[in-house]
Amino acid sequence: MSETWKRKIMYGGAIVGAVILILGGLELLLRPKGAPRLGATILAYGYSSTVLGDFSSNQDVVSTLKPALPYHVTVNGQGYRDREVAVPKPGRTFRILMLGDSFVEGPFVNDEETLPRALERIMLERQPNRAVEVVNAGHSGYTITDEMEYYDEKGYRFDPDLVILVFGPNDIADLTKPVQAREFLKISERVAETSLLTRKTQEITQHSALLSRGAKVAAYLLTKFRIRSLGPINPDALRERLDQGLVYVPDPPPEVKKWFSRYEELLLEFFERIRRDGRQFLFVLFPTSEQMVETEPGRPQAILAAFGEKHRIPFVDLLPQMRFWVRRGETLYLDPLDRHPTPQGYWRAAEKIQETIP
Repeated sequence: MSETWKRKIMYGGAIVGAVILILGGLELLLRPKGAPRLGATILAYGYSSTVLGDFSSNQDVVSTLKPALPYHVTVNGQGYRDREVAVPKPGRTFRILMLGDSFVEGPFVNDEETLPRALERIMLERQPNRAVEVVNAGHSGYTITDEMEYYDEKGYRFDPDLVILVFGPNDIADLTKPVQAREFLKISERVAETSLLTRKTQEITQHSALLSRGAKVAAYLLTKFRIRSLGPINPDALRERLDQGLVYVPDPPPEVKKWFSRYEELLLEFFERIRRDGRQFLFVLFPTSEQMVETEPGRPQAILAAFGEKHRIPFVDLLPQMRFWVRRGETLYLDPLDRHPTPQGYWRAAEKIQETIP
């Protein structure tokens, strides 16, 4: 073999080796140190009319959505987080259906640390002779329109005795999206059903943090491009049309007041629907980490609490409870890594919610 070919082989081998080292390094960066290999590294959302939840069924995941905050999440065969409950509901069981966005779903905390599970544990500890189940029907990005649609299509089938709707201040801005999150999920699923890319890559990449992250980006871009052909939908379908910061100002502009009024209409409609079904309803106002500052006036909570009083909707405002424990040095949010609550934050919230449940 000539010296020229030897050099080419040597250089080629060096390049291949360097690429392998780089990819291996990225894989290690994206995968949490010491995490068990339980399947895919990112939780898969997926709409199906045949199951009770809005996730892809049968997942056992150590999610590395944020590598610094790995968490264990399971999705049961019916497509909702945590263990599966019996349908129809067993007799003498008090069942709660908890609806909300990511604050209910519980990213960055393990299954047993979410708000629904914390509430269930507290109720069982304080009422050991009562059969209690709390179903986690939370979904990141959802707002009241998504939650009402979910209840009408799937949630009622749990036969809940109590429906808890958890509000976060970002729910107002989420109402302004051109396409609501649940509808976008359905569109994405229709795209996935006809796409070799999104189906096959899930099978190929589920054990690699690097490839899984790349596949997620590719599937998202595919959805955004394909959504153009599905009707007059803005390709930025999930971008809010309202500045989230305006929700907190003492005297919000007319555009913000309009969306608060719209939320009030939907809240009253949902409350009356639940009541017609013979179920109890509880409206929970969950504050953000930014609102732990004492000088922040809690404007969104004040507006929504006024709605509750006006329409006699049972509600609980968690802002005083959360501030109380923050003042005493407890860490209730994941700041600065993330703005979602810690396990202790969910526990303190659940304690307050439990006090209002008969």
